[in-house]
Amino acid sequence: MSRGPAGYRSPISDGRAHGAATEATRTVQLSRARLRVLSVSVVAGPDAGRAGPALGRQVRVGTSSEAELVLSDRTVSRLHLAVEIDELGHVLLRDLGSKNGVWLFGARVREAELPDGTRVQCGATVLEIRTTEEDVAVERFDGDRLGPLLGTSPAMQRLFARILRVAATHEPVLVTGESGTGKELVARCIHELSSRKERGFVILDGGAISGSLAEMELFGHTRGAFTGAHGERAGAFERAHGGTLFLDEIGELPIELQPRLLRAVEDRTVQRLGDRERRRVDVRLVAATHRRLATMVNAGTFREDLYHRLSVLELELPPLRAREGDVALLAREMLAGIAPGDPALAHTLDEALARRANYPWPGNVRELRNFVTRLAVMGEAPEAPTAAPVAEADLRVHVDLGFHEAKQKLLETFERRYLEHLIDETGGNLSEAARRAGLSRGCLNEVVAKLGLRRR
Repeated sequence: MSRGPAGYRSPISDGRAHGAATEATRTVQLSRARLRVLSVSVVAGPDAGRAGPALGRQVRVGTSSEAELVLSDRTVSRLHLAVEIDELGHVLLRDLGSKNGVWLFGARVREAELPDGTRVQCGATVLEIRTTEEDVAVERFDGDRLGPLLGTSPAMQRLFARILRVAATHEPVLVTGESGTGKELVARCIHELSSRKERGFVILDGGAISGSLAEMELFGHTRGAFTGAHGERAGAFERAHGGTLFLDEIGELPIELQPRLLRAVEDRTVQRLGDRERRRVDVRLVAATHRRLATMVNAGTFREDLYHRLSVLELELPPLRAREGDVALLAREMLAGIAPGDPALAHTLDEALARRANYPWPGNVRELRNFVTRLAVMGEAPEAPTAAPVAEADLRVHVDLGFHEAKQKLLETFERRYLEHLIDETGGNLSEAARRAGLSRGCLNEVVAKLGLRRR
């Protein structure tokens, strides 16, 4: 299977060993690249001198054994914070819902982009966060397509290589990423490249069913299990027997149901509602979410044991803004599927994309598909939405007022302008706006009501 020092064949390429068709063979190249890596060390506190992994791109800090930097400080939460280098090279800090918070320059922060050498405090511990350039081995996919996925950017090439490794196993997979990045496509890709490809691919959307129905949808029911149950019904696990169950938006499942889900994953058995017997199932679970499950664990809304079981194999999808060169590639592919052989539309698309060269595509691939569809139907593309710059006069300091009054006026101006642009960018979707702002939906609603903002 070896191809020599330049690369190797993914195990999934061996159709005889894994049941995958030989045409599914893909190649992953091993190469060296200069990458920024994190250095997170404890400079003060009970664990002074301790440091995280030497070549980490993401470091979680906490008292849990699942953290990359494990602390003994009792004032630190199980999963307290995470530091990561994103696909654009930014060093990002996130509070994972800790009890005592993360403090930066004397202020408590939920998320922040950090300059090199920043020190932050969590509980009684002070961390120093630095980055270095290292020559590391990087896996890259040799090609621009993997199943239903398409991309030539370094971010997608690394993702393709990871998918090939994951597809060759039978372990649960957790797929994370922003809304619209294509988590369902990744789940389908894993299924199609696995030995289960000839069996069922069953989808259950945890965000689209109520808590009372979730248990029945997952595990099924017997006749007479409840009023209206006139016959037996197999749940999603049984319907996916021998294949793959894709559980979308797993973070929306009620916490009281999560122990049953964990047992089904670990024991490979399920029990229908109203039944006394447990039925054996052979299912590969792929779960997806746009939420931060580690934060939900600290908040007590997601079970820690289930999170640890699912996150052993984790795939994080890059946002479209981090996929350099992929926007035009994807858009042309989409247009060819909607209006093949139309050179005039292809030219219009190229011009429209040129006008949006610096547009961040906050809705990711889903937004791009909607954009291409409108262009194909209407024959022209809408202009990219732009956030009006905040005029200097809007943020002026009113020295004619008292300190506290002037401060309050400045904060209200900032809140109004920030939320106006955020609500515009999310198309009035307050749930998505709350997620991007790092606020609860209730908190955002209160601020919107206070400022008299409307969905525009």
